[in-house]
Amino acid sequence: MSVSMAWIWRHYWQVVRTPASHRNELISIQWLRGIAVVMVIIYHIEDIARLLRPFEGFHSPWVLVGYSAPDLFFVISGFIMCYVTFGMRFDPRRWLMSRFIRIWPLYIAFTFVAFCAWAYNPDMNMGSGPHDLESIVKSFLILPQAGLPMVFVGWTVEHEIVFYFIVFCVALWGRPGAVIWILGGLSALGAARWFLKDDHSWMNFWDWHFLSLYMIQFLIGAMIFQFREPLRRLKTAGPIAMGIALFFSGAFLVTTSPLNEETLPRVVLFGVAYGLMLVGAVNKEYALREAVGDAYLPARRPFIVLIGDASYSVYLAHPFLLSICGKILGLLDLSAPLALVGIIIMSVITVGGGILIHVLVERPMLYYSKGLVSGKKKIPLAV
Repeated sequence: MSVSMAWIWRHYWQVVRTPASHRNELISIQWLRGIAVVMVIIYHIEDIARLLRPFEGFHSPWVLVGYSAPDLFFVISGFIMCYVTFGMRFDPRRWLMSRFIRIWPLYIAFTFVAFCAWAYNPDMNMGSGPHDLESIVKSFLILPQAGLPMVFVGWTVEHEIVFYFIVFCVALWGRPGAVIWILGGLSALGAARWFLKDDHSWMNFWDWHFLSLYMIQFLIGAMIFQFREPLRRLKTAGPIAMGIALFFSGAFLVTTSPLNEETLPRVVLFGVAYGLMLVGAVNKEYALREAVGDAYLPARRPFIVLIGDASYSVYLAHPFLLSICGKILGLLDLSAPLALVGIIIMSVITVGGGILIHVLVERPMLYYSKGLVSGKKKIPLAV
Protein backbone atom coordinates (compact mmCIF):
# COMPACT_ATOMS: atom_id res chain seq x y z
CA MET A 1 0.00 0.00 0.00
CA SER A 2 2.77 2.42 0.98
CA VAL A 3 4.65 1.59 -2.24
CA SER A 4 1.55 2.36 -4.31
CA MET A 5 0.97 5.66 -2.52
CA ALA A 6 4.62 6.60 -2.98
CA TRP A 7 4.40 5.85 -6.71
CA ILE A 8 1.18 7.86 -7.06
CA TRP A 9 2.75 10.77 -5.21
CA ARG A 10 5.91 10.74 -7.38
CA HIS A 11 3.76 10.48 -10.51
CA TYR A 12 1.53 13.36 -9.38
CA TRP A 13 4.44 15.54 -8.27
CA GLN A 14 6.24 15.04 -11.57
CA VAL A 15 3.16 16.27 -13.43
CA VAL A 16 2.78 19.22 -11.06
CA ARG A 17 6.39 20.26 -11.72
CA THR A 18 5.98 20.03 -15.51
CA PRO A 19 4.41 23.19 -17.01
CA ALA A 20 1.74 22.44 -19.59
CA SER A 21 3.16 23.25 -23.01
CA HIS A 22 3.26 21.83 -26.52
CA ARG A 23 5.14 22.38 -29.73
CA ASN A 24 2.48 24.55 -31.36
CA GLU A 25 2.04 26.78 -28.32
CA LEU A 26 2.02 30.52 -28.91
CA ILE A 27 3.71 31.90 -25.81
CA SER A 28 2.69 35.43 -26.83
CA ILE A 29 -0.91 34.39 -26.13
CA GLN A 30 0.07 33.41 -22.60
CA TRP A 31 1.70 36.81 -22.14
CA LEU A 32 -1.52 38.52 -23.16
CA ARG A 33 -3.66 36.21 -21.01
CA GLY A 34 -1.46 36.98 -18.03
CA ILE A 35 -1.81 40.71 -18.65
CA ALA A 36 -5.59 40.37 -19.01
CA VAL A 37 -6.11 38.50 -15.74
CA VAL A 38 -3.85 40.95 -13.86
CA MET A 39 -5.99 43.78 -15.26
CA VAL A 40 -9.12 42.06 -13.95
CA ILE A 41 -7.62 41.56 -10.49
CA ILE A 42 -6.43 45.17 -10.20
CA TYR A 43 -9.88 46.42 -11.17
CA HIS A 44 -11.65 44.22 -8.59
CA ILE A 45 -9.06 44.94 -5.90
CA GLU A 46 -9.99 48.61 -6.20
CA ASP A 47 -13.66 47.61 -5.78
CA ILE A 48 -12.73 45.89 -2.51
CA ALA A 49 -10.52 48.78 -1.40
CA ARG A 50 -13.41 51.23 -1.69
CA LEU A 51 -15.27 49.19 0.94
CA LEU A 52 -12.52 49.93 3.48
CA ARG A 53 -12.92 53.04 5.62
CA PRO A 54 -9.62 54.75 4.60
CA PHE A 55 -10.40 54.40 0.88
CA GLU A 56 -14.12 55.15 0.73
CA GLY A 57 -14.94 56.95 -2.50
CA PHE A 58 -11.45 56.37 -3.93
CA HIS A 59 -11.29 56.06 -7.73
CA SER A 60 -7.97 55.75 -9.53
CA PRO A 61 -7.54 56.47 -13.26
CA TRP A 62 -7.41 52.68 -13.73
CA VAL A 63 -11.19 52.41 -13.40
CA LEU A 64 -11.48 54.31 -16.70
CA VAL A 65 -9.81 51.50 -18.68
CA GLY A 66 -9.34 48.48 -16.41
CA TYR A 67 -12.90 47.28 -16.92
CA SER A 68 -11.99 46.40 -20.53
CA ALA A 69 -9.93 43.32 -19.56
CA PRO A 70 -12.69 40.90 -20.69
CA ASP A 71 -12.48 42.54 -24.13
CA LEU A 72 -8.87 41.33 -24.37
CA PHE A 73 -9.96 37.81 -23.39
CA PHE A 74 -12.59 37.82 -26.14
CA VAL A 75 -10.15 38.99 -28.83
CA ILE A 76 -7.63 36.34 -27.73
CA SER A 77 -10.35 33.66 -27.83
CA GLY A 78 -11.42 34.69 -31.31
CA PHE A 79 -7.87 34.14 -32.51
CA ILE A 80 -6.78 31.10 -30.53
CA MET A 81 -9.96 29.05 -31.06
CA CYS A 82 -9.58 29.47 -34.82
CA TYR A 83 -5.89 28.62 -34.42
CA VAL A 84 -6.51 25.32 -32.61
CA THR A 85 -9.58 24.41 -34.69
CA PHE A 86 -8.76 25.45 -38.24
CA GLY A 87 -4.97 25.58 -37.99
CA MET A 88 -4.71 21.92 -36.93
CA ARG A 89 -6.42 18.64 -37.80
CA PHE A 90 -10.02 18.78 -36.60
CA ASP A 91 -11.40 15.76 -34.76
CA PRO A 92 -14.94 16.51 -33.46
CA ARG A 93 -14.76 14.07 -30.54
CA ARG A 94 -11.36 15.25 -29.34
CA TRP A 95 -12.34 18.89 -29.85
CA LEU A 96 -15.48 18.56 -27.73
CA MET A 97 -13.77 16.58 -24.99
CA SER A 98 -10.87 19.01 -24.87
CA ARG A 99 -13.18 21.99 -24.50
CA PHE A 100 -15.32 20.20 -21.91
CA ILE A 101 -12.36 19.13 -19.78
CA ARG A 102 -10.75 22.54 -20.08
CA ILE A 103 -13.84 24.50 -19.03
CA TRP A 104 -16.48 22.57 -17.08
CA PRO A 105 -14.85 20.67 -14.14
CA LEU A 106 -13.11 23.69 -12.64
CA TYR A 107 -16.08 25.95 -13.33
CA ILE A 108 -18.52 23.52 -11.70
CA ALA A 109 -16.25 23.25 -8.64
CA PHE A 110 -16.27 27.02 -8.08
CA THR A 111 -19.99 27.21 -8.85
CA PHE A 112 -20.59 24.55 -6.18
CA VAL A 113 -18.66 26.64 -3.63
CA ALA A 114 -20.73 29.70 -4.60
CA PHE A 115 -23.92 27.63 -4.34
CA CYS A 116 -23.01 26.42 -0.83
CA ALA A 117 -22.37 30.00 0.32
CA TRP A 118 -25.69 31.11 -1.22
CA ALA A 119 -27.56 28.19 0.36
CA TYR A 120 -26.15 29.16 3.76
CA ASN A 121 -27.07 32.82 3.27
CA PRO A 122 -28.67 34.12 0.03
CA ASP A 123 -26.98 37.47 0.64
CA MET A 124 -23.59 35.80 0.18
CA ASN A 125 -23.67 36.02 -3.60
CA MET A 126 -20.61 38.23 -4.30
CA GLY A 127 -22.82 40.74 -6.07
CA SER A 128 -24.30 38.29 -8.57
CA GLY A 129 -27.82 39.16 -7.45
CA PRO A 130 -30.76 36.95 -6.44
CA HIS A 131 -30.95 33.37 -7.71
CA ASP A 132 -33.67 30.82 -8.26
CA LEU A 133 -33.73 27.22 -9.48
CA GLU A 134 -33.44 28.27 -13.13
CA SER A 135 -30.41 30.51 -12.61
CA ILE A 136 -28.74 27.86 -10.44
CA VAL A 137 -29.18 25.15 -13.09
CA LYS A 138 -27.97 27.50 -15.82
CA SER A 139 -24.96 28.44 -13.69
CA PHE A 140 -23.89 24.80 -13.32
CA LEU A 141 -24.42 24.09 -17.02
CA ILE A 142 -22.83 27.40 -18.11
CA LEU A 143 -25.90 28.28 -20.12
CA PRO A 144 -26.34 31.94 -21.11
CA GLN A 145 -28.61 33.98 -18.86
CA ALA A 146 -29.72 37.58 -18.81
CA GLY A 147 -28.46 38.11 -15.26
CA LEU A 148 -25.20 37.10 -13.65
CA PRO A 149 -24.38 33.44 -12.90
CA MET A 150 -23.55 32.35 -9.35
CA VAL A 151 -19.85 32.90 -10.04
CA PHE A 152 -20.37 36.41 -11.36
CA VAL A 153 -17.27 36.47 -13.59
CA GLY A 154 -18.78 33.49 -15.42
CA TRP A 155 -20.72 35.84 -17.69
CA THR A 156 -17.60 35.93 -19.88
CA VAL A 157 -17.46 32.12 -19.94
CA GLU A 158 -21.08 32.08 -21.14
CA HIS A 159 -20.07 34.24 -24.11
CA GLU A 160 -17.13 31.94 -24.77
CA ILE A 161 -19.43 28.90 -24.85
CA VAL A 162 -21.65 30.55 -27.48
CA PHE A 163 -18.57 31.37 -29.56
CA TYR A 164 -17.27 27.79 -29.20
CA PHE A 165 -20.61 26.50 -30.44
CA ILE A 166 -20.33 28.63 -33.58
CA VAL A 167 -16.74 27.55 -34.23
CA PHE A 168 -17.61 23.87 -33.74
CA CYS A 169 -20.56 24.04 -36.14
CA VAL A 170 -18.42 25.74 -38.78
CA ALA A 171 -15.62 23.19 -38.37
CA LEU A 172 -18.09 20.31 -38.59
CA TRP A 173 -20.22 21.47 -41.52
CA GLY A 174 -18.58 24.45 -43.19
CA ARG A 175 -15.31 25.93 -44.33
CA PRO A 176 -12.95 27.86 -42.01
CA GLY A 177 -13.71 31.18 -43.69
CA ALA A 178 -17.41 30.75 -42.89
CA VAL A 179 -16.76 31.66 -39.25
CA ILE A 180 -15.90 35.20 -40.40
CA TRP A 181 -19.19 35.55 -42.27
CA ILE A 182 -21.26 34.14 -39.40
CA LEU A 183 -19.59 36.30 -36.75
CA GLY A 184 -19.79 39.27 -39.12
CA GLY A 185 -23.51 38.74 -39.63
CA LEU A 186 -24.18 38.36 -35.89
CA SER A 187 -22.05 41.44 -35.17
CA ALA A 188 -23.96 43.49 -37.76
CA LEU A 189 -27.31 42.39 -36.33
CA GLY A 190 -26.11 43.15 -32.81
CA ALA A 191 -24.91 46.61 -33.85
CA ALA A 192 -28.18 47.33 -35.67
CA ARG A 193 -30.15 46.33 -32.59
CA TRP A 194 -27.98 48.59 -30.42
CA PHE A 195 -28.80 51.55 -32.68
CA LEU A 196 -32.55 50.82 -32.92
CA LYS A 197 -33.64 49.18 -29.67
CA ASP A 198 -34.50 52.48 -27.93
CA ASP A 199 -37.00 53.26 -30.67
CA HIS A 200 -38.30 49.70 -31.13
CA SER A 201 -39.07 47.96 -27.85
CA TRP A 202 -39.62 44.59 -29.56
CA MET A 203 -35.87 44.42 -30.18
CA ASN A 204 -35.19 44.02 -26.47
CA PHE A 205 -35.62 40.24 -26.62
CA TRP A 206 -33.32 37.69 -24.98
CA ASP A 207 -30.87 36.40 -27.58
CA TRP A 208 -28.73 33.95 -25.55
CA HIS A 209 -25.70 36.21 -26.28
CA PHE A 210 -25.79 35.42 -30.02
CA LEU A 211 -26.40 39.09 -30.81
CA SER A 212 -24.09 40.34 -28.09
CA LEU A 213 -21.84 43.18 -29.18
CA TYR A 214 -18.92 41.10 -27.92
CA MET A 215 -19.30 39.02 -31.08
CA ILE A 216 -17.45 41.92 -32.71
CA GLN A 217 -14.40 41.17 -30.57
CA PHE A 218 -14.53 37.45 -31.35
CA LEU A 219 -14.74 38.51 -35.00
CA ILE A 220 -11.65 40.70 -34.65
CA GLY A 221 -9.67 37.78 -33.23
CA ALA A 222 -10.95 35.40 -35.92
CA MET A 223 -10.03 37.88 -38.66
CA ILE A 224 -6.50 38.20 -37.26
CA PHE A 225 -6.16 34.43 -37.63
CA GLN A 226 -7.71 34.39 -41.09
CA PHE A 227 -5.45 37.16 -42.40
CA ARG A 228 -2.42 36.46 -40.23
CA GLU A 229 -0.02 36.22 -43.20
CA PRO A 230 -0.84 39.64 -44.74
CA LEU A 231 -0.89 41.17 -41.25
CA ARG A 232 2.71 40.10 -40.71
CA ARG A 233 3.75 43.00 -42.93
CA LEU A 234 2.74 45.32 -40.10
CA LYS A 235 5.51 43.79 -37.96
CA THR A 236 5.51 44.51 -34.21
CA ALA A 237 6.17 48.04 -32.99
CA GLY A 238 3.54 49.83 -35.08
CA PRO A 239 0.49 47.69 -34.16
CA ILE A 240 1.42 47.57 -30.46
CA ALA A 241 2.00 51.34 -30.28
CA MET A 242 -1.32 52.03 -32.02
CA GLY A 243 -3.10 49.52 -29.78
CA ILE A 244 -1.73 51.11 -26.60
CA ALA A 245 -2.69 54.57 -27.84
CA LEU A 246 -6.25 53.43 -28.56
CA PHE A 247 -6.41 51.67 -25.19
CA PHE A 248 -5.60 54.81 -23.21
CA SER A 249 -7.86 56.92 -25.42
CA GLY A 250 -10.69 54.74 -24.13
CA ALA A 251 -10.43 56.63 -20.83
CA PHE A 252 -11.76 59.73 -22.59
CA LEU A 253 -13.83 58.38 -25.50
CA VAL A 254 -15.96 55.60 -23.99
CA THR A 255 -17.46 54.54 -20.67
CA THR A 256 -18.37 51.30 -18.95
CA SER A 257 -21.95 50.08 -18.77
CA PRO A 258 -24.00 47.32 -17.07
CA LEU A 259 -23.87 43.73 -18.31
CA ASN A 260 -25.86 43.17 -21.53
CA GLU A 261 -26.05 46.95 -22.00
CA GLU A 262 -22.60 47.46 -23.51
CA THR A 263 -22.11 50.37 -25.87
CA LEU A 264 -20.94 49.87 -29.43
CA PRO A 265 -18.13 52.50 -29.23
CA ARG A 266 -16.64 50.77 -26.16
CA VAL A 267 -16.68 47.31 -27.74
CA VAL A 268 -15.23 48.48 -31.05
CA LEU A 269 -12.54 50.77 -29.59
CA PHE A 270 -11.15 48.26 -27.10
CA GLY A 271 -11.64 45.40 -29.54
CA VAL A 272 -9.51 47.15 -32.17
CA ALA A 273 -6.96 48.24 -29.54
CA TYR A 274 -6.45 44.72 -28.25
CA GLY A 275 -6.57 43.31 -31.77
CA LEU A 276 -3.62 45.53 -32.75
CA MET A 277 -1.69 44.44 -29.65
CA LEU A 278 -2.39 40.81 -30.52
CA VAL A 279 -1.17 41.32 -34.10
CA GLY A 280 2.09 42.87 -32.86
CA ALA A 281 2.70 40.16 -30.25
CA VAL A 282 2.01 37.26 -32.63
CA ASN A 283 4.07 38.85 -35.40
CA LYS A 284 7.01 39.14 -33.00
CA GLU A 285 6.74 35.49 -32.05
CA TYR A 286 6.47 34.34 -35.66
CA ALA A 287 9.57 36.38 -36.54
CA LEU A 288 11.56 34.90 -33.65
CA ARG A 289 10.43 31.39 -34.49
CA GLU A 290 11.57 31.81 -38.10
CA ALA A 291 14.90 33.28 -37.01
CA VAL A 292 15.97 30.83 -34.29
CA GLY A 293 13.30 28.13 -34.11
CA ASP A 294 12.20 26.99 -30.65
CA ALA A 295 15.40 28.43 -29.19
CA TYR A 296 13.53 31.72 -28.68
CA LEU A 297 11.44 30.11 -25.93
CA PRO A 298 12.70 31.06 -22.44
CA ALA A 299 14.38 28.35 -20.38
CA ARG A 300 12.13 29.31 -17.48
CA ARG A 301 8.65 30.69 -18.11
CA PRO A 302 8.41 34.35 -17.03
CA PHE A 303 6.08 35.08 -14.13
CA ILE A 304 3.49 36.83 -16.30
CA VAL A 305 3.47 33.75 -18.57
CA LEU A 306 2.89 31.53 -15.52
CA ILE A 307 -0.06 33.76 -14.66
CA GLY A 308 -1.22 33.33 -18.26
CA ASP A 309 -0.96 29.55 -17.88
CA ALA A 310 -3.04 29.82 -14.72
CA SER A 311 -5.37 32.53 -16.05
CA TYR A 312 -8.53 30.39 -15.90
CA SER A 313 -7.88 29.27 -12.32
CA VAL A 314 -6.91 32.78 -11.21
CA TYR A 315 -9.93 34.27 -12.98
CA LEU A 316 -12.41 31.90 -11.31
CA ALA A 317 -10.76 31.93 -7.90
CA HIS A 318 -10.09 35.64 -7.45
CA PRO A 319 -13.68 36.68 -6.51
CA PHE A 320 -13.66 34.19 -3.63
CA LEU A 321 -10.17 35.07 -2.41
CA LEU A 322 -10.77 38.81 -2.68
CA SER A 323 -14.09 38.50 -0.89
CA ILE A 324 -12.56 36.60 2.04
CA CYS A 325 -9.55 38.93 2.31
CA GLY A 326 -11.77 42.00 1.98
CA LYS A 327 -14.02 40.87 4.84
CA ILE A 328 -10.99 40.28 7.06
CA LEU A 329 -9.55 43.72 6.26
CA GLY A 330 -12.95 45.30 6.91
CA LEU A 331 -13.19 43.67 10.34
CA LEU A 332 -9.67 44.81 11.25
CA ASP A 333 -10.59 48.45 10.43
CA LEU A 334 -6.98 49.44 9.78
CA SER A 335 -5.55 52.90 9.27
CA ALA A 336 -4.70 54.00 5.72
CA PRO A 337 -1.00 52.86 5.72
CA LEU A 338 -1.82 49.48 7.26
CA ALA A 339 -4.85 49.05 5.01
CA LEU A 340 -2.59 49.65 1.99
CA VAL A 341 -0.24 46.94 3.25
CA GLY A 342 -3.26 44.69 3.69
CA ILE A 343 -4.36 45.35 0.10
CA ILE A 344 -0.89 44.41 -1.16
CA ILE A 345 -1.00 41.19 0.86
CA MET A 346 -4.51 40.52 -0.47
CA SER A 347 -3.22 40.92 -4.02
CA VAL A 348 -0.39 38.44 -3.43
CA ILE A 349 -2.76 35.92 -1.84
CA THR A 350 -5.21 36.26 -4.72
CA VAL A 351 -2.66 35.74 -7.49
CA GLY A 352 -0.72 33.11 -5.55
CA GLY A 353 -3.87 31.23 -4.59
CA GLY A 354 -5.05 31.09 -8.18
CA ILE A 355 -1.66 29.86 -9.39
CA LEU A 356 -1.63 27.23 -6.64
CA ILE A 357 -5.04 25.94 -7.73
CA HIS A 358 -3.78 25.77 -11.30
CA VAL A 359 -0.61 23.89 -10.38
CA LEU A 360 -2.11 21.45 -7.86
CA VAL A 361 -5.53 20.88 -9.43
CA GLU A 362 -5.99 22.22 -12.96
CA ARG A 363 -2.62 21.17 -14.40
CA PRO A 364 -2.82 17.51 -13.28
CA MET A 365 -6.47 17.35 -14.34
CA LEU A 366 -5.64 18.60 -17.83
CA TYR A 367 -2.60 16.36 -18.11
CA TYR A 368 -4.30 13.11 -17.16
CA SER A 369 -7.40 13.95 -19.17
CA LYS A 370 -5.28 13.97 -22.34
CA GLY A 371 -5.49 10.19 -22.25
CA LEU A 372 -9.28 10.40 -22.41
CA VAL A 373 -9.12 12.77 -25.35
CA SER A 374 -6.49 10.92 -27.37
CA GLY A 375 -7.37 7.40 -26.26
CA LYS A 376 -3.72 6.79 -25.28
CA LYS A 377 -2.06 6.44 -21.91
CA LYS A 378 -0.06 9.43 -20.83
CA ILE A 379 3.28 9.15 -19.04
CA PRO A 380 4.71 12.23 -17.31
CA LEU A 381 7.56 13.90 -19.12
CA ALA A 382 10.98 13.77 -17.52
CA VAL A 383 11.68 16.92 -15.53
